[in-house]
Amino acid sequence: MRAHRGVWSVVIASLVGLAVAVFFGVTSPPAPATLSAPVVQLDAVPGLGSVTYGQTVAYTASIKNTSIIPLLDVQLHAPIPSTSGGPATDPSATCGGQVVGTEYVCPPIKLLRHNETATVTISWRTPLSGTSSDCATAAPPATDPCLTNAVYWSVVKLLKFKSPKVAVSLLSATDPNQAARVQATSCTDPATSETISTLQALDPTTNPLSTKVCAPAASLVASVTESDDLPKPEASLTQVSQVCLAALTPQGCATPFVFPAESPATFTFAIDNRSLPTVCKSIRYGMDHHNPCETAKITKVFHDPDNDGPAPYAEVPASQVTIRVDKINKITTVVVKSSVNGRWTGA
Repeated sequence: MRAHRGVWSVVIASLVGLAVAVFFGVTSPPAPATLSAPVVQLDAVPGLGSVTYGQTVAYTASIKNTSIIPLLDVQLHAPIPSTSGGPATDPSATCGGQVVGTEYVCPPIKLLRHNETATVTISWRTPLSGTSSDCATAAPPATDPCLTNAVYWSVVKLLKFKSPKVAVSLLSATDPNQAARVQATSCTDPATSETISTLQALDPTTNPLSTKVCAPAASLVASVTESDDLPKPEASLTQVSQVCLAALTPQGCATPFVFPAESPATFTFAIDNRSLPTVCKSIRYGMDHHNPCETAKITKVFHDPDNDGPAPYAEVPASQVTIRVDKINKITTVVVKSSVNGRWTGA
């Protein structure tokens, strides 16, 4: 029994020395392979480089034991991220932990063997508004508002292994062209709920198009970008609405979600008719010509299912499309039922 205690004393002392070297920059000879430091990583859920204020952002935290010595009582600690608008709230994680003081803490993993990896997905609701003062690690431009987050893993309540910092840009809740979030629940009725939407208050100059999506699936990455600069067909009369709905997988939006044909997603696009071009027709009455002019009308929808490349647009079958024109408020509403997302535009 004394011999076993002596061995573990040496092991613990070695691990402590390794931790000191990692965290305080102490110069020391390379650790033996049997005592290598675990690999710790933190990633924002793919597809969510940005998230709208007041919405949910998710991260995946992991620790891999690269040592042949098992790690005991491995525990994730996630300090509550904060911006000038206040702290993030409503944490939820796959480990089933709880907030303790200023951290979200997972229950300890009793044993993590050689080459085993522990992974936890944790989500936070971002503040309703504000800007961030800690964007030093954000991708350019560094002046973008962002939420900077980091976690650490404790081992035997003695050692700490920190993750890299991850910065996620924060979008205004009234941004006319973008929205992003993680959706935890399924949207079953587009009339009463939604998965994601951009600013619905239309303006012919600053917000000619709005998008609202109802996706009948849970645990989705959801983002929308509306732009005049995305590729589109020559016949297009509107901005392009690029929609990403993807499962919480390492591929993110590179592998968009596909919905069952019997339970498609609902995409609702509202267009300010005052933003549409004027079309004039030349009509001849005997020797006279008459050129009546009117605002162009949306009669078709074109779709490109590939959000990552120049896949060709195709006209959406009329059976999947409903178009309503509100002449009083000068708004055209286009509703599309589809099993896939991607890029959409009206013509």
